Amino acid sequence: MVSIEVNIKLILIGVVLLFGVQSGFAESADLPTGWRLPTNLELSDAWRNDDLQRFAAVKGDFNGDGFLDQAMILVSDRGNRLGLFVFLSQIKKTEKVYKLDEIKDKSFLQVTGLNKVSAGKYKTACGKGYWNCKDGELSEIKISNDAVSYFKKESASSYFWWNKRSNSFVRTWMSD
Repeated sequence: MVSIEVNIKLILIGVVLLFGVQSGFAESADLPTGWRLPTNLELSDAWRNDDLQRFAAVKGDFNGDGFLDQAMILVSDRGNRLGLFVFLSQIKKTEKVYKLDEIKDKSFLQVTGLNKVSAGKYKTACGKGYWNCKDGELSEIKISNDAVSYFKKESASSYFWWNKRSNSFVRTWMSD
């Protein structure tokens, strides 16, 4: 009897965590005008099953202020576009929104995803030898906070990371 009660409690906790995490992205951010969350159908590709957020959203402290921020792939209400947005949490509980990228072909949603990147040192695409580093292009980056990996499945990827000096996000290509 005790074992059954424990199992039921664990199942209930799991259900609460699952739905709490999934709905947290939609409820905690006011989406920019003209943009919406992707539908379940739009995120139904099998490769997305490996991630609770379907590789369409990540949370982390992207600017190092101690508040949990989020990045999401959104779809345009009008037209055929998708965009990468970051919502930086603020002290006043409002969020500052950054549109980091926009793709003019919504079909790329089938192969575009997000992952969280932890602070650390990373070799860039040119540092890995994909191409020769150009003037000013770094062969390695040191990320001080969480960052967003923005990728095309089995293809190119870039990191969006917070640059404290410029007080903005920087995009660095990690593969081609």
